[in-house]
Amino acid sequence: MRPMVRNALCLAAMIAVSVPAHASGSRNTCRFTQRDFVSNWAERTAPGEESNDTQELQFDIDSGRRIFRSWLHQRPEMTGTWSFSNCRVTARGPGNMTMTYRFVGSNSNRLIDLESGVTYKRLR
Repeated sequence: MRPMVRNALCLAAMIAVSVPAHASGSRNTCRFTQRDFVSNWAERTAPGEESNDTQELQFDIDSGRRIFRSWLHQRPEMTGTWSFSNCRVTARGPGNMTMTYRFVGSNSNRLIDLESGVTYKRLR
């Protein structure tokens, strides 16, 4: 299935996905660890564009358990688990729903949803 490109920001993010997320040049290595993903994230919109779907994500580790949470319009949307493999995080929610994310290029402050092309910025 070909991902839908919603705007120029999504297109730029989809192109950036093709850039390896590591500096060594080997496709079998990843310079990131699961700890790099542990944070709160907010959907990023293009300059001058308003989003009707303000989504936030959280990847957390609590007592060794990886917990994924999302909010839509500041209301709880989904809770599940996540795993880290091949420099990507896969979140699993109810009903076998899965979403896969990776960093955009070598930037650990921007995530991209590999299916939708939506990008997220790390919240400080």
